Amino acid sequence: MIRNKVIGAFPGDVVLGEELGGQTGDSLWVVDPIDGTSNFVRGQSFWCVSISYLRGGKPVVGVIYAPATDELFYAQAGQGAFCNGAPMRVKKVNNESEAVLEMDWSPSESQEELLSMLAKFLKAGFEFHRSGSCALCLANVANGKMDAYWEVFVKPWDALAGYLLVKEAGGQTNDFESNLFENQGNLIIAASPELFGKIVKLF
Repeated sequence: MIRNKVIGAFPGDVVLGEELGGQTGDSLWVVDPIDGTSNFVRGQSFWCVSISYLRGGKPVVGVIYAPATDELFYAQAGQGAFCNGAPMRVKKVNNESEAVLEMDWSPSESQEELLSMLAKFLKAGFEFHRSGSCALCLANVANGKMDAYWEVFVKPWDALAGYLLVKEAGGQTNDFESNLFENQGNLIIAASPELFGKIVKLF
């Protein structure tokens, strides 16, 4: 439905999504109609719709809607990030022991690498959650409800909208865009500027 609406409104644009695939282009919409599928099929509330628009390979617009809480998160490059009309800012947290880190992983990732990173986070003092929706976790980092997000390898449709939200809310990220479509995904780290450097040092 989202794909058809986008193509109908912008017939010259290209749509790429998790369910139906697609191709890349200069004017590109990246869509995940249900991010947090495992939560959704079990009747849990932590899932969302994620849509991003890229022009010339750069994220320009990011929109995430969480139906369970009726929260609409959105950002435009250079224009800030908002939730239901209210400006969003990342939360300032200086110490790892005060921070809650959201994280996720997939069965395709190395268990050894995952366990190694978990051990480093725990030793540094982080508390961590796994909520099951990358996009909504990133929105919550942008909104100050969570302090950071990390995932070894995440697909474009899962993270692009939230990635822009965090940047526009004053957060810091790694270069998630670098060779993103060639790699079909990338590492993502998103946090307040105070925490970002401390997380990167653990790698």
